[in-house]
Amino acid sequence: MSKNVLSIISVIGLFAFLLFGHTGYATEKKYVEDELLVQFKAGVPHFKARTMVEKEGAQIARHVPQIRLMRIKAPPKALEAIKKVLEKNPNVAFVEPNYIAKPQYIPNDTYFSSQWHLSKIQAPEGWDISKGSENVIIAIADTGVNTNHPDLAPKLVPGYNCYAENTDVTDTHGHGTAVAGVAGAVCDNAQGVAGVACKNLIMPLKIANPNGYATYGDMAQAIVYAADNGAKIVNISFAGTGFSYTLQSAIDYAWGRGVIVVAAAGNSNSSTPMYPAALKNVIAVGGTAKDDTKASFSSYGDWVDISAPAVSIYTTSKSGGYGSSNGTSFASPIVA
Repeated sequence: MSKNVLSIISVIGLFAFLLFGHTGYATEKKYVEDELLVQFKAGVPHFKARTMVEKEGAQIARHVPQIRLMRIKAPPKALEAIKKVLEKNPNVAFVEPNYIAKPQYIPNDTYFSSQWHLSKIQAPEGWDISKGSENVIIAIADTGVNTNHPDLAPKLVPGYNCYAENTDVTDTHGHGTAVAGVAGAVCDNAQGVAGVACKNLIMPLKIANPNGYATYGDMAQAIVYAADNGAKIVNISFAGTGFSYTLQSAIDYAWGRGVIVVAAAGNSNSSTPMYPAALKNVIAVGGTAKDDTKASFSSYGDWVDISAPAVSIYTTSKSGGYGSSNGTSFASPIVA
């Protein structure tokens, strides 16, 4: 799917709140100081690639063979020199920093008695036609999920922690639990909230550190994991400022396997592209307010495909209860 795949849809607006609530990202591109992401060209044997990396004084930290990606570590002072050498190597497709992305929301302690966004998108009318399918799994690449939440526990399938490389997807932050609830909280259980996808199952993929920040490397690994383990949709409610070949490779890998990636457009209130939303084969989601105008904080531009409610979205919380939040973080799972 190219970026104009949804060109028939007029962009109403974009919606995205960042974790700490500032109206834009810093102009500098922030990345992991001792890491690079390297993709070797097709046909290059793994042992040969490893030798080339180690020859430059770097070590392989992770390997995503499906997209021939290596996440390498080296002393920060040597990183730029290593990058330049690898860029000139004819066996290397690309080398780039391991950028860091932020979750796209601000938690809001104000509680609301109803989920206005469901009536706005005519979800009840949609449910008359279909409540979704257990055969279509939505992967939530985020901070994890409260696996004991009564409105989520019955919907979860096994996931993976790409940050720590284990199966513990416990959400110690809260962002992922809220996002998961918007997409697929249990319906018709006489408690809590309803997700847009009443019957679809949720695959929790943890990509963030305890502070809620995720690297592009972990994000790419989650996308590949989702594509290889039965998910059909991947929601990413994070955004970074740096274009990434790594993310594009992972997204193309998923797209080639019939998996759709949906991502939050960001809350910079500018037309500056945010990633992964602005990449090809991604549905970029902006945010709207209750009156269908652009949410004041939402990013915008011709790289945004569609918009959805993003203000005062009532959803699940990591405490096991419920709360209201704002941002494209919550518009994105509505679309997903």
